[in-house]
Parts: sequence; structure tokens; C-alpha cells
Amino acid sequence: MLYEKQLEKLIIVLGMTILIGLVCLFLILLSVRLYILGQTTSQRFEFEGAQKKVQSSESLNLKNMILEYNGVLSRVDLFYNNQLYMSQILGVLFGVSKPEGLYFTAVSIDTTQENADEVGIVLSGVSGTRDELTNFKKIIEEEKMIKSAYFPPESWVSAKNINFNITLKVLKEEVGNNRNTDE
Repeated sequence: MLYEKQLEKLIIVLGMTILIGLVCLFLILLSVRLYILGQTTSQRFEFEGAQKKVQSSESLNLKNMILEYNGVLSRVDLFYNNQLYMSQILGVLFGVSKPEGLYFTAVSIDTTQENADEVGIVLSGVSGTRDELTNFKKIIEEEKMIKSAYFPPESWVSAKNINFNITLKVLKEEVGNNRNTDE
């Protein structure tokens, strides 16, 4: 009997300990739940306040201004990437060796060609003899950056002191590649 009473007391003490532990666990979980609920409510209020602030007229004006400047910057970037440096085109022209008695008097560059991949160039000049002009024509035709060269027939009429015009077409891609290797 004594053993049974001790066993009964032990069962009661263990039961109470487990019950008290479960109550404590319940209270801890309840307090964690209330803490999380309070934090989410606080965060929701902060979010709603920030959202109202973002949707204010000042913020919308700032957003529109940023979008406008982004559009301008993208157009500037597009312009920069598609532009040709005239110095590069002139470098192509004057990089071609020319006979000693041949001189350029005018250069005209036209970037508004029918073919958007080409740049039109008209060179005017003076050549001492027809042979010098013929040699220059051969040199121009061998130049890989120049797509085509056209000498009008009146350039070949005189034998000496020839005033000539040459119409050249240079590929923009070639000029652009030449620019990129220089930078």
C-alpha cells in the first residue's frame, strides 16, 4: 500500500509537472503569437504610410522626371553609338597614299545615303598629270575600307593640270571598326 501511495503521488507530481510545462509552453507560444501579430500590424502601417508617400504628387513628379531623363539618356546613348567621327572618315581618306603631284582642294561628307550602311564622300582636287590620277584611282580601288569610287568622265579629258572630282562610298561599319581599334 505504501508503495501504491508513493506511486500515486509520483504520478500526480509528474502529471502536474507535465501540465505546468504544457501551460508554460502554451503561454510562451501565445506571447510569441501576440508579438508577431503586433510586428506585422506595425509593419503594415509603415508599409501603408510609405505607399502613400510614394503615391504623393511630389513622388509622382519625381518619378515622371526620372522617366523623362531616362528617355533622354537612352536617346543620347543611341545617338552616340550611331554617330560617325568625321576625323575617322578623314583618316581613311588621307591614310590612302597618293601620288606626289595630286592635291585635294575640297572634301564633302554625306551621311544621308540611300544605303544607311554607307557614307558618301566627294573629293575635289588637282592632279599634275593623267598618269598620277590613274595611279590614284588604282590605289583607291584597292583600299578595303572604300566600297566604291567613281570618277566622272570629265576628270579624264585633260592630260595635265586636271581638276577632278571623286565620289566615294565608305562603309560605316569599317569606319566604326577603325574607331574602336583606336580607342
